[in-house]
Amino acid sequence: MRGGSRYRLQCMRFALGWTGVFLGSAVLLGCSVGDSAGVFHPGDETEVADHTVHATLVFEGPAQAELSPGETRPITIVTSPAKSYEVYFALLDAPGDASLDAARLFTAADGRATIKLHAPSTPASFKLRAWIKDGPTAELAVSVSKQGIATIEVMPDYTGQRPVDEWVASVVAGTSCDALAGELPGEPKGSFVATAPPQQNPLIQSIPVGPNLAVTVRAGHFAWGCADAHDLAAGVSTKVKVHVVDVPLALHKTNLDIALAYAPESQPYAKLLNNARIKFLDTFLPPDQPEGAALLDAMGAAANDGTAFAQDSELGGWGALAAAHFALLQVSLRKQLGVWIDAGIGAGEPVLTGRLEAIEGVQGKALFHAASIGGLDAASAGAPPAHLMSWTSSPNDNVYLGGTIYWLPSRFIGTACLAGATDQLGPLESMADALAQAAVCSDLAASLGGTSACDVGCLADLCRAALTARWHVALDASAADQAVGTVEIGASGVVQVDDIATPIALSGTWLGKISDGETAAVAAGAADGIVPIEEAPPADPGDDPPQ
Repeated sequence: MRGGSRYRLQCMRFALGWTGVFLGSAVLLGCSVGDSAGVFHPGDETEVADHTVHATLVFEGPAQAELSPGETRPITIVTSPAKSYEVYFALLDAPGDASLDAARLFTAADGRATIKLHAPSTPASFKLRAWIKDGPTAELAVSVSKQGIATIEVMPDYTGQRPVDEWVASVVAGTSCDALAGELPGEPKGSFVATAPPQQNPLIQSIPVGPNLAVTVRAGHFAWGCADAHDLAAGVSTKVKVHVVDVPLALHKTNLDIALAYAPESQPYAKLLNNARIKFLDTFLPPDQPEGAALLDAMGAAANDGTAFAQDSELGGWGALAAAHFALLQVSLRKQLGVWIDAGIGAGEPVLTGRLEAIEGVQGKALFHAASIGGLDAASAGAPPAHLMSWTSSPNDNVYLGGTIYWLPSRFIGTACLAGATDQLGPLESMADALAQAAVCSDLAASLGGTSACDVGCLADLCRAALTARWHVALDASAADQAVGTVEIGASGVVQVDDIATPIALSGTWLGKISDGETAAVAAGAADGIVPIEEAPPADPGDDPPQ
C-alpha cells in the first residue's frame, strides 16, 4: 500500500450488502482493498494535515470490543452532525483471517453506519479504525479470546535516576519480548496501551486469556522494560512486574555549550600571566631602547625606502624630536599598553567556555570548540578551532570529559590589551587606532615636519603602520618561541537527558592545569553544560588575531 502503510483493509468471503450502496466485487470476492480502489489511508501525515470535514466520529458502545474466536459482530459508528458521510474502515495489525464486510460505508441520515467484524480463529488483540477523508478518525480496541478476557496491572520496577513524567505500558498477545526486541522501546503493532502518572501503575483492560503476552512499559524512550506473561485468569486483574532499565546515554548525539569556571592557584597563575605580559611588551618595543628611537626604527622598516628615511631622519634631527615627543606624553607607550592589558585581564570572567559536539561515527570522543578563555575570545587568544576530547559515561548518567585546550600566551595578552583599550577608548576598528592614539602619531608627525618625499600626513600614516607591525610581531612572540599554552581538563558530572537519552544538561566539577610551557597553575571549579538555544552548528571561530 502507499508509503508502506501497515493498515490493511480486508473483507469477508461472503456478500453482505448495505441498502443503496454498491460495495463492489472486492467485497463479494473477499479480497483486500488496496490503493487501486482510491481509498485514503490515515497515517499518511501529508494527507491528514488539513482537515476540511468538521465532524466527530465515535464507535457506539464500550471503548473495547471483546469477541470470541470466529465470532461475527456488528459494530456501529456514529457521526455528528448527523448526515451522510463516506466512512472508511481498516483493521490495524489483525491476524490474516480477521476481516470486515466492507471497506467503506455511507452513514444514514441519523449519522450512523454499521459494519460487521469477523474475528480471527485464534486469540489476538488489534484495532479497528474508521475515518472520514480529510476529517476525523476513531479507533476501537478489539480483543479476541476463547477463554475470556483479563486485566493487567503493569508494575514498573525502576531504580534509575532519570525523572519520569509518565509511564506508557502496552500488552501484545501471541508474542514474546524476544520477538519484539527490534521494536522497543515503543508500542509494538497490535498492542493495547495505557498510561499512568509516575506514582501509579498503568492498568490495561480487555486482554485475551490464553496466548502468551508481551508486557512492555517505558518512560519516554530513555528507560524501558519488557516481561512475558501467561496463565491469566479470566475476569480478574493480574499484576505483572516489569524491570525497567535506562537506555544508554546517546553521547554520539552530544551538542552542549560547556562552561568551566576556574580559580587557579594565585601565585603560579600571576607569574604565568606576568611572564607573558613582559614577553609581549618587550617584543612590541625593546626595553633597552628609548621608545622614540624604537618607533623611528620601526617607521624606517615600514617605509618604502628605508635608506632615504634614515637620511631624512639624520638630517632633520628626528631622533631628538621623537625623544622630546615621548617625554611630553603623560603615559609612556609601554605603560599605556600595560594598563590596557591589566584592565582586559581583570575584566575577564574566570571561565573557559565552548561547544562540545559529538563526532559522527566515533565513540568515546568529541570536539570542543573553545569560545572564550578567561572571558577573552579564544580564537584571538590563539586557540585552534577544535580540540579532540575524551567523552565517556558510566552508570547513573555520570560522564567524564578529558583533554587539553591549546592557546598562545602572547595572543592572550594581545587580546586582553585590545579589550582594555576598547573599554577605555570605546569601539575601535582595530588595535592600530588605539596605538596611534597612545603614541599621538599626528603630533609626532607634526614635530618631525615631513619632507618632500613624505609629508606630515605621510609620516602620521607611517607611525601608525610601524606600531601595527610591531603589534603583530608581539602577538606572535609565543609562536616564534614555540611557547604553547595549555589548559588540561579532567571533568566529571551528571547529565540530564531528553526523551531518547541525549544529554541536554551537565552539572559537575573539573580539575586541571593552566600552563604556559614553563609555569603551571592548578585550576578547578564548576563544570556546567546546556543545550544551545539554536541547534545549528557553531560558525568556525577562525584564527584571526586582534587587529
